[in-house]
Amino acid sequence: DGAWKILGRVVARQSLVEMSRTMDEMRPFVASLGLPDSVPENTFDALAAEEAEFGRSLAKASAGLARSQGEPWLVAMLEDLAALAEALTALETAGQAGMTEIQRFEEANGQLARLVPAIRPVAVPATPVESAVAVDDADGPEEAAVEDPVPETLSTTETFVNPEAGEARVLIGWLSAAVLLLLLFISVGTAVSILRPVRTLMTATRRIADGETGVVVPRGGIRELDALAVSFNSMAERLAAAQALAREYHGELESKVEERTRQLQHLAGHDPLTQLPNRRQLFAQLKTLLESAASDGMRVGVYFIDLDNFKNINDSMGHVFGDRVLWAFAKRLEQVSRPFGRAARLGGDEFTVIHDRAGSAEEIVAAGQALVAAFEAPLEVDGRELSMSISVGASIYPDHETDAESLLRAADAALFRAKALGRSQLCVFSSELFDAAAARFTTEQGLRRAIERDEFKLYFQPEVNAATGEADLVEALMRWQLPGGQCVTPDQFLTVAEECGLIGQISDWVIRSAVATAARWRHGDWPEVRVAINLSPRQLLDSDFVENLLETLAQHDLPARCIEIELTENVLQTGAGTIESLRRLRRAGFGIALDDFGTGYSSLVSLEQLPLTRVKLDKTLIASIDSSPRSLAIASAIIGLCQGLGLEITAEGVERPQQLGPLMRHRGMYIQGYLLSQAVPASELLAARAEMPARWRDVRAAREQNRPLLTSVGS
Repeated sequence: DGAWKILGRVVARQSLVEMSRTMDEMRPFVASLGLPDSVPENTFDALAAEEAEFGRSLAKASAGLARSQGEPWLVAMLEDLAALAEALTALETAGQAGMTEIQRFEEANGQLARLVPAIRPVAVPATPVESAVAVDDADGPEEAAVEDPVPETLSTTETFVNPEAGEARVLIGWLSAAVLLLLLFISVGTAVSILRPVRTLMTATRRIADGETGVVVPRGGIRELDALAVSFNSMAERLAAAQALAREYHGELESKVEERTRQLQHLAGHDPLTQLPNRRQLFAQLKTLLESAASDGMRVGVYFIDLDNFKNINDSMGHVFGDRVLWAFAKRLEQVSRPFGRAARLGGDEFTVIHDRAGSAEEIVAAGQALVAAFEAPLEVDGRELSMSISVGASIYPDHETDAESLLRAADAALFRAKALGRSQLCVFSSELFDAAAARFTTEQGLRRAIERDEFKLYFQPEVNAATGEADLVEALMRWQLPGGQCVTPDQFLTVAEECGLIGQISDWVIRSAVATAARWRHGDWPEVRVAINLSPRQLLDSDFVENLLETLAQHDLPARCIEIELTENVLQTGAGTIESLRRLRRAGFGIALDDFGTGYSSLVSLEQLPLTRVKLDKTLIASIDSSPRSLAIASAIIGLCQGLGLEITAEGVERPQQLGPLMRHRGMYIQGYLLSQAVPASELLAARAEMPARWRDVRAAREQNRPLLTSVGS
C-alpha cells in the first residue's frame, strides 16, 4: 500500500513484491478451507509450502525491510507468520478430528435409521420417478420389520411427524426472532454511533467556517470517529491559536501602517535631510498667506537664497560632509527667520524664506539684509568653522507679483542678479531683471537650436609678429550666424552657454572644426600653420579630454605643435587636476597661452603655476597705453616679466597706430587687433595672411607720419 503508483504502474521493493505474490498464491487454498464440502487433500501441504516460501522471503529481506518498513513492522510480520503456522497446524488437527467425528456421526446415523421403522410413518405422495412401497397393516409391525427391512438411508418422499421435532421448530423460531431483534438493535446502535458523531463534526465544521473559535467536539462513537474527533479538536485548537496570532500580527501591522502613513505624510511636505518644508509645502503655505494678505492689505516677502560656492565644499570635502553643512545651514536659517517668517528647502543648496506679514517693503528689505548678515559669522560643522556667505533675491507681494509661482520666479531672477554683482548680498526684484532673464532664456533656446542646425561658424584673426610682419599664428574665433544672417560674437552668448551646460558641446565643435581647418591648410598652402583655440576650463575637468584631443589630431594627421590652447586664469579655480592636464598637453607639444592677462587677481600666481608658452595682454590694459603713463608702466612691467620668463607676448585689442609705439620697444611682441585685421572666414584667411606684410608696413608708416589709416584687412 505504501508503494509508488506512477502512470498505472506500481513501484515497490522486490522483496515486498515477492511476498505479495506468495500471499496471492496462498489465498485460493485459504479460501478452499471454508468450502461446505470436504477440503481438498493437498490444501494443507500447499499452504505449508507457500508459508515456508513466504518465511524465506521475509528472512532474506529482513535487513532491508527493517530499514524501509520499520523494525515494528518486521516484528509484527514475523509474529503474524508464526501465528499463521500455528493456526494452520491447529486447523489441520481440527480437520482430522472433524473427519473422525463425521465418521462417528455417520455410524450413529445408520443406527438411527435402523431404529426408524419403530415409528409410524406418514405417507407422502411419491414422485413419478420414485416407487412407492405399500405397507400391509395386517401383517403387523413386527413382520414388516422382519420381512421388509428399511434401507440405511431414509427416502426423501417420506416425512415423519415427531412431537419433539415440533418443539424444536418452535424453539428455532424464537431463537431466529431473537437473533433478528439482536441484529436490528446492533444495526440501530451502529448507525447511531456513526451518524451522531458525523453530524456533530459537520456542525462544528460549519461553526469554524463561520469564524467561531474554541469549538470542541465531544468524543464517542466507533473507534475511527473517536480518533477523528480527537484530531478535529486538535486542529480547532491550533486554528484558534493561529487566528489569535494572526489578530496579533494584524494589530501590529495596522500600527506600523499608521506610523508609516504619518511618516509619508511628513515626507510629502518636508525635506528628508533638513526637515524643512519642501517645495510642495512651501507653495501651499505661500498661497494661504497671499489670500490672507489680500484680505488684510498686508505685504508678503519671498526670499530666494543660495549658498555661495557650495560646490567647492562638495568637491573638496565630499557630499556626505556637504549634507551636514546643509543641515547646519538649515538650522541657522530656521532660527534666524523664525521671528518674521518660515524657511523651506527647494533642493540642492537653494532655500526659501517667506516673510509672513509685513506693513511695508522696507520691512521686507531689512529682514533680507538681516538674513545676509546672519551668515557672516562662521558656521560650525563637525568641529570645523566654515565661512559660508549667501546671496539673496527678494520679491514682494503685491508690488512685484500676485501669485506664488510668479513671486518665486521673480525672487530667483533677483538672486541671479545678486550673484552676478559679487555674491554675499541682497538684491530686490525689478522689472529689468525679468527682461534679462527672458533674454537669457531666449539665448539658451537659440543655442540649443544652433547646435542642432549647425549655425556656428569659425572666423580667424591673425596675430602678427612685430619683428617680421608675418602672421605666424591665427586665433580661431566662433561666431553664431542667426537665421537672418546676423553674426553674434561669443561675448554675447558664452556666459549663457556656461550657465546652461552647453559650453562643452560648443567647445567640442570648435576643437573639431579648428583642427580640421588647420589640417587642410597644413597639407595645402601653409605647412607651418599655427592655430590658437580657446578652451573652457570645464573641458579640462574631463579626464579623457587630452586623449580625445590627441585622437582628433591623429585623425587629421596634424602635429600638436600646430595647435595652441588659450585659457583664462579662471582655470586655477578648477583644481590641481586641470593644471596636470595642461602639463600633459605641454609635454605633448601643444602651446599654452594665458588669455586676458592683467584682468584678474591671481595673474602672478598663474605665471608661476601654469605651464605657459605665451601671455596675451588684455585689451583693457592696451587701450590707454599711449595716453596713460600708469597703463604704460604696468604694461611695460608685465612685458618685461614675461620676457624674463621666456614667454611669448601678444598684445590684444590694438586699434590705433599710436598704440604700437610703446609695444615696438620690446622684442618678441605679437600684435593682434582691428588695426591690422579683423577676424575673417577660413576662405579669406590665406589671402589676408599674404597681404599682412604690406599691411604691416603701411601701419608703421602711418604711425611714423602720425596719420590715420582708412581701412584694415577684413574690415
